[in-house]
Amino acid sequence: MLTRRRADGSLYTRRIATDAKLIQLASVSRTDTLARLSKHDRNHSDYLPSECLVYLLRAAVGDDDLRWFNAICSALMARCALNLRWAVNAGVLRDSEGVREDILSEFTLKISEALHEDPEQLDVFEVAFDLAFAALRTDRIRSEALRQRRQSTFNPQPTDADDDPDRWILALASDDGSDVVGLYGAEYEIFRKSVLAAINRLPAAEQEAISLRLQGWQISSEEADMNSIAKHCGVDERTVRNRIRSGVKRLIELTQAERP
Repeated sequence: MLTRRRADGSLYTRRIATDAKLIQLASVSRTDTLARLSKHDRNHSDYLPSECLVYLLRAAVGDDDLRWFNAICSALMARCALNLRWAVNAGVLRDSEGVREDILSEFTLKISEALHEDPEQLDVFEVAFDLAFAALRTDRIRSEALRQRRQSTFNPQPTDADDDPDRWILALASDDGSDVVGLYGAEYEIFRKSVLAAINRLPAAEQEAISLRLQGWQISSEEADMNSIAKHCGVDERTVRNRIRSGVKRLIELTQAERP
């Protein structure tokens, strides 16, 4: 029995087609029903909407029939797994198989809690299963995509003794990515924003040197009429490079610490 209400106060109701299928099931044996549970082609005359499977799960719990419950649950999980094979792929997320397993585990837990603790949570699955599962799936995919962007594998710190940290700073001038940083697209955008924000947390000398460099100032110049960071700060070229180097190191520590 559906008990959940919509925002306008009306009770949730199943689709007419779903109720028609349930009426049919009332007149067939469990053996026949079990055979129909394995049908995945929605155009097949024996196909049972997932809403029917949710209804049968509730009935199995009410009858305290564990064997029948497990059969229905296995069929429902098989459908969800098939859905996730197409919805979660390696082209979108790393470790797509792990993400699929996490979504199935979350769905299983949600169904279990709804069956035994909060029946109203199950109403939405019995009324519009595809939409409810898609919402759960999409939330998990979005959160995982965000987590992976934040934890992207990269090595922004120069490791070669001949590599100048100044190259790393100049790489941040790009709008869409950099080979130096090793990030592109959305990942790069998120990383770049976090670094630019972290510059304001640097010691004044490092902040000034890096900010001016990002604005296109030269580190030093022998030409009397050309301004430079060294001239502006009243220090030599080596001091400016040391400030940039220490600032880069500090920026990396700050941005890495913010990653979950």
